Amino acid sequence: MKKKLIAVFTALGSFGAIFLAVITMIVVMLVAISTSDTENNTDINNLDGLPSFITQEMVIAALEEQEIHGYPAAVTIAQIVAESGYGRYGPGGETGQGLSQLAYDYKNLFGMKAPAGDSTPIGVINMQTGEEVGGDQITITAGFLIFKNYTDCIKYRSGLIQRVYSDLVQNITDPDMFALKIASRWATDHSYASKLIKIMQQYDLYRFSNISSDSITGSGDGSVSKGQKRIVEIALSLDSLGAEVNMCQKWVANVYFQAGQSPRQSRACATEAANAFLVSGSKENIPVGATVYGHSYKYNAKCGNHDAGHVGIYVGNGNVVSRENTVKLRTLQEWINVYGWKGWGWNGSQDFSKIN
Repeated sequence: MKKKLIAVFTALGSFGAIFLAVITMIVVMLVAISTSDTENNTDINNLDGLPSFITQEMVIAALEEQEIHGYPAAVTIAQIVAESGYGRYGPGGETGQGLSQLAYDYKNLFGMKAPAGDSTPIGVINMQTGEEVGGDQITITAGFLIFKNYTDCIKYRSGLIQRVYSDLVQNITDPDMFALKIASRWATDHSYASKLIKIMQQYDLYRFSNISSDSITGSGDGSVSKGQKRIVEIALSLDSLGAEVNMCQKWVANVYFQAGQSPRQSRACATEAANAFLVSGSKENIPVGATVYGHSYKYNAKCGNHDAGHVGIYVGNGNVVSRENTVKLRTLQEWINVYGWKGWGWNGSQDFSKIN
């Protein structure tokens, strides 16, 4: 067989060699593209190597601003780590792996102060902060902006950069250079730029320079619509949205409403919502943003004369957010271990995977 192939290519001469080279090149290109796509999806969904307080919502918003304005996502994430990381609030806070109070309670990730007379976007909170003045560290009380969620905060930062830093960062997309330029005016700390660069190196944030926000995927295959992304952003803000403790169905309805569902759709409890909105009992290929339904179990909550059940929102990467004593992020398996499994659906039977 080998001799026959050699004979064929010998007979074809230079044409055979060119044909073989072209086929080889095509195969190499296809493998490279496939590998690149896989790496991109892995980076954004698994958040490999990032501090635990960096959420998917933060990364997606940083990538979207990178796509819109060219502001490096690496610097955005590095600033979150520098300004708000390793605090004692939110998940991981008990071990110093959470966020600062300003970031967790008021969704201000960058320590952005309110300009005189500016109470946007939703208010101001007065808090103490450290400043470097003339080489000395002092403590002052300042008014800091309050945001509804992390996405709004990151978008506001982009607007601030446009208004105040455009002369420094225009046409600069290299993360290190961007950090050097913005640091000269952003912070009173003279070592701020070097801190940002060290953080980018430590967590390999440069990998986000070539990743699109559209690469986010759910537990199965396929891209995620803008409607699904909005649900995820709101759910991952871990905001109670006015839903009282353990009012899980009310919280889900509020998330969907803020994501664009109108009129607001809800039921008296999670069990009744499951009866109305359940799509599938499968645990495979759950769409991002879909509602997941279980039982109340150890909480023994009642809705009329039946179990009230429990409901959360699947936010991708094998995670679920639901309203418990707090708005809590769990892995899907952990959530099932606590609440059992009925299946998944769409609140109000509105398929957000079709909303772009």
